[in-house]
Amino acid sequence: MKYKVGIDVGGTKIEAAVLDKEDNVIARERVPTEREKGSSQILQNITNLLEKLFASHNITIEEIIGIGVGLPGSVDPVSKKMINGNTTCLVDVSIDTYLGESLGFDHRNIFTANDANCFALAESKLGVGKGHHPSATGVGIIIGTGCGGGIILNGKMFSGSRGGAGELGHTCIEPDGESCYCGRRGCAELYLSGKAVENHYLKTTGDKKYATDILQDKKFRKRYKSYFTQFLLNIVNSFDPEYIVFGGGLSKDNGLWEETLQELKKLQFLKTKELPQFYQNSLGDSAGVFGAAMLVSQSIG
Repeated sequence: MKYKVGIDVGGTKIEAAVLDKEDNVIARERVPTEREKGSSQILQNITNLLEKLFASHNITIEEIIGIGVGLPGSVDPVSKKMINGNTTCLVDVSIDTYLGESLGFDHRNIFTANDANCFALAESKLGVGKGHHPSATGVGIIIGTGCGGGIILNGKMFSGSRGGAGELGHTCIEPDGESCYCGRRGCAELYLSGKAVENHYLKTTGDKKYATDILQDKKFRKRYKSYFTQFLLNIVNSFDPEYIVFGGGLSKDNGLWEETLQELKKLQFLKTKELPQFYQNSLGDSAGVFGAAMLVSQSIG
């Protein structure tokens, strides 16, 4: 038996999964990311998690075909390093080299990609994309700690020539808006992510609440949907996808996009056409880790 491993590094948790050749889940577990402690702690957490999974399921390193890692930012397709992202301590870190050395595994069979791309890949192959033609264009959007996107073209993950495709959270929806860590102003992530909603509420009211609770308030929900509509219009007009699939904590509130459909239909460029299909993700919040494991299949078969 040979296995492939997926690792999804999120803002708050790291998830690892071991899959067999038929993509059946053999083992899966999560640990906190602890990104406030820096890259060394994150890398150690990944190593400890994998060693625990392998030991508890009697899996030897020789049985591993490859390891895929989904990272919270754009990834250089040559160096495999994260170029930019909201977990800034991981920028320019050689994760493949570190894991290869710590696990005694060939780093050439360790692959990295943007976590939202992994999410989109998993949904296209194992989730909502199964209801569409294999060559369908799909877009995955994760709205949680941050706001990211993944693009599927002709059934394959599209990362761009430099690894920056799908950074939809860094498209501008407020030209004179707040400053982003990326160096621009008004990025979608600053208005749509859970952290952004909570920061705006704190600034406006002086109180702290979770984003999911804040968005039950009509005033704040209306503001959010206004920005979300512009964001979705940019995606629909730019990619004309067959479907858009949502993931992340805030996306569990289906109404946030369902309530924009009438406005989207009216404002989209192709006004006489039906909108793309919109879906809540079908693989739950583990889609990213499945997609990370599928990087192995996409890279080495």
